[in-house]
Amino acid sequence: MERSDLLNDAERQLWDAFPRGMMVDLGDGDPTAEHFDSDSWSEDRQVRGQVIARLLLGLREGEAGYVPGVMLAGARIVGEFDISGGQAEHQLVLSRCWVDAPLTFTGASSGPTTFYRTRLRGFTGSDWQVRGSASFYKTQCRGELVLTGANIDGLLAFAGATLTNPNGNALSADGLTVGRSMVCGEGLTAAGEVSLLAAHIAGVVDFSGATLTNPDGRALAADMLTVGQGMVCGEGFTTTGEVCLRGAHIGGVLNFTGATLTNPNGNALIAGWLTVKHGMVCGEGFTAAGEVSLHAARIGGVLNFTGATLTNPNGRALTADGFIVDESMVCGEGFTAAGEVSLLAARIGGVLDFTGATLTNPDGRALSGDRLTVTHGMACIRGFAATGEVRLLGAHIGGLSWSRNSRRQRG
Repeated sequence: MERSDLLNDAERQLWDAFPRGMMVDLGDGDPTAEHFDSDSWSEDRQVRGQVIARLLLGLREGEAGYVPGVMLAGARIVGEFDISGGQAEHQLVLSRCWVDAPLTFTGASSGPTTFYRTRLRGFTGSDWQVRGSASFYKTQCRGELVLTGANIDGLLAFAGATLTNPNGNALSADGLTVGRSMVCGEGLTAAGEVSLLAAHIAGVVDFSGATLTNPDGRALAADMLTVGQGMVCGEGFTTTGEVCLRGAHIGGVLNFTGATLTNPNGNALIAGWLTVKHGMVCGEGFTAAGEVSLHAARIGGVLNFTGATLTNPNGRALTADGFIVDESMVCGEGFTAAGEVSLLAARIGGVLDFTGATLTNPDGRALSGDRLTVTHGMACIRGFAATGEVRLLGAHIGGLSWSRNSRRQRG
């Protein structure tokens, strides 16, 4: 391809700007805006995907003293954009662009890549290697976004993005490796499953403020996920469908404070064999409609459910059979469970605190604690109320405290 093969002034501007990595802005407009019409952009804002691909793959050399790259704003990208298996040495930035066809980066190696307020029709990046960070900030993807087996040296960002594939996976990133953190907050919206099975994130995973929707399946599939630091699914994190963290390993704190998990008559959170190094917080404002399962989990530090609301009236609100908490388990003021709370054969290294909690399961057990072991005492005081059986057969408790204000009612 030569400059004489280019079809319009937009392609020629991009060609000329590449050696210095200069931004080419073809005009105003936000393709992620509601009711945006790509046909409102004239043909002089079109750039062929193959032109961008060829530039990234080394068609032109950079100018001495500059960092070459494709920096493009306000363009409609038409035709195939495929760098599969290639060595793309240069940075790619697409800002406010409309992309007609799915992008294919399978097995490619590239420099830092940024999509900002760009409209994608699917992205395939299986085994993609990124030397630097990859960002989909405030970008919309209509169709599956695939990062299976990808390796991102730096940060992976989906903050404010919209991923839509309601009949399948919105994000497929099984086996993903990220050298820094994965940021999925600031209003990320995903319609379809977000899959991070056996992914490895060296830093933090942050879903604060994200909304994940997959009502007939898994909203977040993160079984066997490894996170080097903490995982934050805090204020504003909302899911419809299962959140799965079976066998996951979190190197810091796992924080669900203020989250809303909804999967009535099913599992809101299923995290059997989960390992958390520095504590798990499901505190003020945490709401789960559906079972929360921590079967055989290991929590280093404190497990805190103070102020949480767990609702699964036809089954178990909380299943924590055989789990281990190194320090205390606090289900204090404002903790409400509709459905059985099961702690069969669980081990608590500190205090088990139900001060001010309300447990309701009128046709069965409100609290099942057979063979429970608590090292430093169990507090059911100052307004603790249980409707349903409280059973502690064979339990070993370092101290048990009930107050006159506590109520135990057998249905």
